[in-house]
Amino acid sequence: MRVLIHALAALETGGSDRHLRGMLSSLEAADPSAQYVVYVSTAFPIRQAPGRVSVRSVPLHGQFHRLWWDQVVFPMITVSERADVVWATLSFGMLRPPVRQIAFQRNAMYYCPAYLETLGRRDLLVTRIRRALLYRAMRASRWIITPTLAMRDMIRGVHPELPSDRFEIMPHPYDPAVAREPLSGAVASALADAPPGTVRFLYVGHILSFKALPFVLDAFRRAVDRTARPLRLYLTIAPEDWPQGFDRFVRRVEALDLGQQVVILGKVRGETIERLYRACDVLVFPSLCESFGFPLLEARIYGLPIVAADTAVNREMAGEGALYYAPGDVEGAAKLFELTAADRELRRSLAARRPSGPPGPTWVEYSQRCLELSRAPAQDE
Repeated sequence: MRVLIHALAALETGGSDRHLRGMLSSLEAADPSAQYVVYVSTAFPIRQAPGRVSVRSVPLHGQFHRLWWDQVVFPMITVSERADVVWATLSFGMLRPPVRQIAFQRNAMYYCPAYLETLGRRDLLVTRIRRALLYRAMRASRWIITPTLAMRDMIRGVHPELPSDRFEIMPHPYDPAVAREPLSGAVASALADAPPGTVRFLYVGHILSFKALPFVLDAFRRAVDRTARPLRLYLTIAPEDWPQGFDRFVRRVEALDLGQQVVILGKVRGETIERLYRACDVLVFPSLCESFGFPLLEARIYGLPIVAADTAVNREMAGEGALYYAPGDVEGAAKLFELTAADRELRRSLAARRPSGPPGPTWVEYSQRCLELSRAPAQDE
């Protein structure tokens, strides 16, 4: 079997990085006889292709060039490469694929009601145009893979005509064994530089518009004012995520006089992530728009209680290990910050509600399932 993997939208941070690198690392073990060609942008360097994976780097020159490449160039490549199947791993795929296509739908921005309500008229129009393209790509795909049931339901809530039996729910794998290196000196020092008895809140992720981090600052300010114990909020954000948003966030920290209580750690390597979770007391997950939420899974694996926005995906991922506030409810979030800071037994109780057994499939099992779907006969074929 020859598999072409379309991953032009992959970035070197976040879920797209984890998903693509995890998948690529497992393909040879999943099926040594298959051949794989992955297409990435030149902005996503793969320094060493694992196993039987060939890498093609594509320079992109804006959205219209990307659209042309997806719908005109890539179909011709698919034919010339004699592909058996295409895995479109980052939402957008071919509208008229010449071979079987599997669409991985992992971007909730186009479907999440809580996020869509925050958009202005122009951004909402652009989102609807892109969503129309996504719909056509899904209609043209044999399978639509989502990492959560809630993500599938968001899509079908907008497009109920997509048959439910075309969807496959496949949670992202996670291997805790790769995340046990010591924290860097700077991060360890930042965590240690706090008064005795400090309750450490942690945000793991990026600063993007749908992550709702300015909202967290407003709620955290109220909690700091009303809590006797010292509080700290640590964030793994960096300017390269979103320069304008990062600058606005820093200015908001200063305006709220939270310079001592809010600590920006910068990027923290995935290999050290377990140490970071175990050094903190509560995970804060305000994101309005996720398809999975790796930090929710990690927090539960490492026994960290969670305060999260009340969305379907967050509840599916965090379950009883979290306390939830209504999106946009600053006072509700502040009260949960206060409650978890003051009640150590509550934190222990939430942490104890971690999932039993393995946290999910391995990457090899995940890739094997993708190959099974690629070979499965379609009902209409």
